[in-house]
Amino acid sequence: MNLSIYQIGYLGSQAKDTPHSGKSKILTLGHARFLEQVTDTLWLQQLGIGVQNEWPLARWLWTAESAENDTLSADQDSLLSGSLLLVQPVYLSLQRDSFALEGLVKLSADEYNTLTDLLNQFFAEEQLQFLPSHTQQYWFLKTPHVWQLQTHFAQAALQRNIQRYMPTGPDAQRLRQIMNQVQMLMHEHPINQQRAQHGLAEVNSVWFSGVSADTLPPTSPDIKLVKSPVTLQSSIKDINEVLQQGVQSACMLVEDDSIVDWDTIYDNVRFKKIQRLDCYWPVAQGTLQVTLTSSDRWKLWRKPRTIASLVAHYDQTH
Repeated sequence: MNLSIYQIGYLGSQAKDTPHSGKSKILTLGHARFLEQVTDTLWLQQLGIGVQNEWPLARWLWTAESAENDTLSADQDSLLSGSLLLVQPVYLSLQRDSFALEGLVKLSADEYNTLTDLLNQFFAEEQLQFLPSHTQQYWFLKTPHVWQLQTHFAQAALQRNIQRYMPTGPDAQRLRQIMNQVQMLMHEHPINQQRAQHGLAEVNSVWFSGVSADTLPPTSPDIKLVKSPVTLQSSIKDINEVLQQGVQSACMLVEDDSIVDWDTIYDNVRFKKIQRLDCYWPVAQGTLQVTLTSSDRWKLWRKPRTIASLVAHYDQTH
């Protein structure tokens, strides 16, 4: 199979659609199912990435960004020792006797740069580096030595008590200490005071996942990657670039609906330029997969469906 994988923007927006929009048609006419695996795991599987103890997401993301950014590439040699972890800003809500992960926090450029400097200054004596991402929505934590850890993706813990999703392993306590220190740093921080004034979720903690060693297994040779191997914010804005590669099937990880040309994508499936389209939407504790083929366009009896209605239907039937 000639499979093209491309990724759009993290933990998706819910763009409003009319019943006649390309996205609405894909959701309504396609075959939908809820997968209990988090989207990052599914995505790495699509890339043919093997795993022993944990998906090495942080290393893959760093490698992808380094391929696109010469300034990151210059630091590549320094990462051959120690561990690399993905660090995401989050908002934790206080429950009766625990915390729940309410969601990831999207930062402005100024907020991101301020927090990058703050974290690096605070943890400098411990030789911990918070390396910036060009997405400005997460960091890479570089440790001075290899840490033995098992972590969980943030999506798996969304809207749940975080206790069962906390890191485990010989070095887990150190990571928990860093989380506690960040929480103290961010308590009543000016960034959070400003966000609260504007009705925005505060950054009151960070979430660690995707712990990686210094090597990566090869990707499957049967998969064509468009733009970059895997990066949370890369996007394909011109579907013709995909079609020129003679694609038969396409996979889309949808994280920001607003930047997707849904009408063009739907039309290309409708007219059989793409034989099969698989879309993956990250939702709490799992993934919504919608598969559309050209023959599905005749299902005119179906009522319009949205991501929210499909997830609600799953919750009601399980």
